Amino acid sequence: MILAIDVGNTLTKFGLHDGEGWTLVERCPTPLVIEDVSRSPLSAFAGQAQVVVGCSVVPEAAKALESHVPVRWLTAQNVGIPIRYGPPWSVGADRLANALALRELARPAIALDIGSATTFDVVDRDGAFAGGAILPGPALWLKSLAQGTAQLPEGAMDQPASALGASTLHGLQSGLYFGMLGALERLAAELSDELQQGETRQTTLLAITGGYARLIESALDESDVLRSHAVAVQSVPHLTLDGLLCFDRLGF
Repeated sequence: MILAIDVGNTLTKFGLHDGEGWTLVERCPTPLVIEDVSRSPLSAFAGQAQVVVGCSVVPEAAKALESHVPVRWLTAQNVGIPIRYGPPWSVGADRLANALALRELARPAIALDIGSATTFDVVDRDGAFAGGAILPGPALWLKSLAQGTAQLPEGAMDQPASALGASTLHGLQSGLYFGMLGALERLAAELSDELQQGETRQTTLLAITGGYARLIESALDESDVLRSHAVAVQSVPHLTLDGLLCFDRLGF
């Protein structure tokens, strides 16, 4: 049994894999891992695993986990694939895990990871991590509006019934949802076009993952904009964990 741990800024994800599939996946707040790791799913998971692999963008949480179990962390130094990004050590380990998983799905391919931050992670035809794009996640968009204005509330992140907001809350939901949808469509289309430039045109896979993926994945799947740029959408809920599984299997 393999335990894969994806430490994000907001949430930490734990997954147990038995060689055929993910048998158990749980999440907990990353601050809880830092404050008292014994209250996290690690306590129940670690005893079932022979191997523990992980990626982390929060050093304090990684240190807390290491105090309880030996973890083989994925880094730019040991990922084992070309990194066309500078400097390589500045790439988030979760983005590199996404790249490893993408290589197993298609080349070229794009991962859209919608979490605290929203990242596009690109694997080119050669299987190299080629960079991507970074923008705020949905919660950060709403929080910045609430903190930067006197009268706007911190609204819920839901798909609105229409674009025309008939209340302040509805207006916030509309602005977030349709603004985010437009930004993601445009970025995915531009990245696909750049990947296909000078090559025989083929479909670019867009693998959608992350805690907020449910907000937007169906709209992207039905997007005429993405179809016109030969982008094929696929939901991959555990993409980062899948990448950690690749990391363990390849043994870099």
